[in-house]
Amino acid sequence: MPASFDLELRFPIPARLTPELVIHNLHSYEPLIKPNPYLQSFQRIPVDLEDVVADTFFTEDGTDIVAYDVHDRIPVVFGLTKDVKFPAIFQAVARGVRVRADAAAGTRVRSVYEVCPRRYEQVTEEKDQRFRHYHHDQQLLQQQQQLQQQQGDIDAFLGHSTARSVNKEQQQDQWDLVETSHVECSAVLKPFVMKSFEAAHRDLCQKVLDNILEAATAKQVANALSSGF
Repeated sequence: MPASFDLELRFPIPARLTPELVIHNLHSYEPLIKPNPYLQSFQRIPVDLEDVVADTFFTEDGTDIVAYDVHDRIPVVFGLTKDVKFPAIFQAVARGVRVRADAAAGTRVRSVYEVCPRRYEQVTEEKDQRFRHYHHDQQLLQQQQQLQQQQGDIDAFLGHSTARSVNKEQQQDQWDLVETSHVECSAVLKPFVMKSFEAAHRDLCQKVLDNILEAATAKQVANALSSGF
């Protein structure tokens, strides 16, 4: 018997990234594919337009529908792995991307990745607990501290500061990358799918932002060097 669950994840967009830059990167689609730790390869395939039209998940105001065949190598048990291939269909929308992936064992994932204004007053206690749990993970905190140190060194090198206060007046200028997903899967596999899906997608979204920030910082440094400061 099929089962399903919904999940919403929110990730603060670093202050030095504009919402437009993040949306631009999402619209190229590959930044959402490449951070997958199990990824072996991917390639574009023809879009089944009849399938897309029949699925109300895809919107009429969306653009640039692209399909990929994704090849993952997933760890199973005792060092064994399993190769799986599945189609993923992407559609650009105003604030981000809609994605449908037909994964292994009859699992179908519909996800929306959007750049949204941060609205502290509407974060539920459940979401807030997930947010705190994730961002207080020791390994992630260490990575964030290292990134902040690197940004501080770069700011000093460029001769300016990008720090922002988080007072009430500036909250309206802060943005989140928000993933909203609906997952359909086997009832037997649901507990495993829920756990692995949330962990994998927390890592995915954070890596998407980290990669955009790294590329933007490298470009900024290159421009500063080429212009002689």
